[in-house]
Amino acid sequence: MSNSPGVFTNLATYSDWIESISNTIHLESRNIYRCDKKASCGCGQIDVALTSSRITDSEDAIEYSWPMIISLQRDNRHICGGTILSNSFILTSAQCVYSFKYGINITIVAGIHNLFETVTVSREVDQAYLHPNYSYERRGLHDIAVVHLDQPLPFDNISSILAKTCIPTESELSVTEYPETNLKLAVVG
Repeated sequence: MSNSPGVFTNLATYSDWIESISNTIHLESRNIYRCDKKASCGCGQIDVALTSSRITDSEDAIEYSWPMIISLQRDNRHICGGTILSNSFILTSAQCVYSFKYGINITIVAGIHNLFETVTVSREVDQAYLHPNYSYERRGLHDIAVVHLDQPLPFDNISSILAKTCIPTESELSVTEYPETNLKLAVVG
């Protein structure tokens, strides 16, 4: 949905719901985020170099530096992004998988750096859980979904290019509804 505005949400607000299903700040010219390579979630095996302050018309990521990001596809065409929650569950936007309830097949592709390389891991979506208060007519509200994969992702075999995202509960967050001033954030998608 390239002509649609981006939708952002406080993910911690939905952590209980997700768990119930799956049990223009200027950055310095080169800011390296060093990831804890032993962490069970949130990191890949490659440090991330953030070099741009732009959100649109931005830059390519360092290869395989965001291993929790996947491509949702229909008919071998990218439709949306998502993030790996576990070996069987993916978080995405509800509007991206709304058509699943009408029998439209959706595939996730993981372990790739760009949409033109050969597929490393591909799985079919066998169930889509849209937030119960989501309405296609009012897409900005509760636009969140969790999808279940027909086969688990093989973390053990290719852990360097697949990782799951860490999701804090609301009680674990020390931030308010909005990030603090001058906090450096990365938008990935």
